Amino acid sequence: MLRLAQPSPWLLRLLLLAILLTAFALRIYQLDSAPPGLYYDEAAHGLDAVRVGQGQLHLFFPTANGHEPLFTYLVAASVEVLDNTILAVRLPAAFLGTFAVATAFLLGRRLLGPVPALIGAGLVAVTFWTVLLSRIGYRANALPVLFPLWLVSFWRCRHRHDLAPYLLAGLLLGLAQYTYTAARFLPILAVV
Repeated sequence: MLRLAQPSPWLLRLLLLAILLTAFALRIYQLDSAPPGLYYDEAAHGLDAVRVGQGQLHLFFPTANGHEPLFTYLVAASVEVLDNTILAVRLPAAFLGTFAVATAFLLGRRLLGPVPALIGAGLVAVTFWTVLLSRIGYRANALPVLFPLWLVSFWRCRHRHDLAPYLLAGLLLGLAQYTYTAARFLPILAVV
């Protein structure tokens, strides 16, 4: 059986940092102009963010055929700082896309080891679709951050008798429900 050499901890951190910086650079470069214009969902999040700034808080937003609130609240914070611009609407997605690379690494390290985790994180960092979706202000960008965190915390519950990992897993599972429609199937995955 082929075994990969384990990198030293400092090399592992350095490689992960390089991957995260690459991921962030790909997601942030000319974010306000590429892709051009705003898509319908991005504009809806921007308008909802302005309404949040005016005090209209919701657990489920009725606009754009209805959507979960977590991403809209992140956009609202960004709009508060950067004003209502294309960059402000897309910036939370770029950060979430970069965090998704980090959480993919965490999950990969937990399940497969550090070298496959670095390879997986590197692929998530540069793959066309993950980069593109992280450059568009879609609420779906929040789920790839919370899903691996939930899986890691849920995995830690095995053979544990203290309550902390269960509370963290429950909190992450609950928070994931406020990200995207597909998160509604996560409780089924937990049962399976």
